[in-house]
Amino acid sequence: MRTLYFLWIFLLNNIFAYESKDNLKIFWWNLGQNKHSEKSRDHKFSTVLEENIYHFNWDSYDVIVFGEYHHKFFREFAFAKIKKEFKYNITIRYNTEEHYFKKFRIFSKHKFTYTIDELDWVHPLWSDTQKERYQRKAFKSFGPTNTFKRAFVLLNFTINKNNFYLIPYHFNNPWNGISKQFGRYSKKYGKFVAAMSLIFGKRNPLYNQLESMHYMLYKHLGSNYDRRLLAMIGDSNCPHLLRGWAPDCYKKLERVLSIIDPGENKYTYPGYNLKKKEVDDKLRIDHTSASSSFITSWSEVLQIEGSDHNPISLDLVLP
Repeated sequence: MRTLYFLWIFLLNNIFAYESKDNLKIFWWNLGQNKHSEKSRDHKFSTVLEENIYHFNWDSYDVIVFGEYHHKFFREFAFAKIKKEFKYNITIRYNTEEHYFKKFRIFSKHKFTYTIDELDWVHPLWSDTQKERYQRKAFKSFGPTNTFKRAFVLLNFTINKNNFYLIPYHFNNPWNGISKQFGRYSKKYGKFVAAMSLIFGKRNPLYNQLESMHYMLYKHLGSNYDRRLLAMIGDSNCPHLLRGWAPDCYKKLERVLSIIDPGENKYTYPGYNLKKKEVDDKLRIDHTSASSSFITSWSEVLQIEGSDHNPISLDLVLP
């Protein structure tokens, strides 16, 4: 009986200790510039996407990050409920093309600061001569390169004396350009080259940008960045599997920071009930990553209609 008594006390202490920890819930959704949704029947909203943003229950989330946001494509009323619940609200531009620029729209219940740097699409350790040579050849291989540069965004929260870092990202997508450049005479050949570049390529703009991300983490957080309370979430434009193969870009992302797997048969592209033609593969290109400094971490793919992507969430328990 005494053994059972002490076991019961031990379990109660651990249960309450666990519940007393700080939980963080982060939400990511690439909104696709509001171009892939059905029109809403409610006159308050232009699309079903806006309607679903307005009516979704955001209570359980601490941080919301929307990618491919642009104020011209959304009615502000869609975010009215979020703005009431989330005290902090900013937008950050993250690509360089003048006529099609994209932003993160970030809502948070916790105060934070942020740092912005540049994620280049050439290898950060190359010499200037190597970079220039690569950029000259890039147009022939990848098409227009003015959309390849992205912003490195580092959010810094202080929660009960814990410094927590969050990096939202949306890496460049060279695959369509490769497919078009090499598929001028045969679309099948273009798609084949793009697939091979994705699976085995280590010198394309996306892989180089992942190298740049690795470099930025060292630059801003130090060599032991993976021991900090650090998480990453966003659209990688790199699937975890393509026809059964794990691409080199996914392996690189895993080495940058451990990816939290939401489970088998969970895909983020194409989005739920997407208004567009069927694609050949259902892919998980939106990912969550977290350091081992959290007590636990888990990820979930959600199904909400409106975008060309499904959203993904990340749950974290701080020590």
